[in-house]
Amino acid sequence: MKYNLLGNTGVLVSEIGLGTMTFGGGEKWGVFGGLGEKEAGILVDQALDAGE
Repeated sequence: MKYNLLGNTGVLVSEIGLGTMTFGGGEKWGVFGGLGEKEAGILVDQALDAGE
């Protein structure tokens, strides 16, 4: 994974991130998607496997 400095803070942050707003079902934020726990777990596992 590649990292960059966050401004002048000395903090390293990854160049990419994994958006998770659609995780957890479709109640209040259902308009954005309703990915269930099982599907979200699969997606996170795939993201971790693809990392370096």
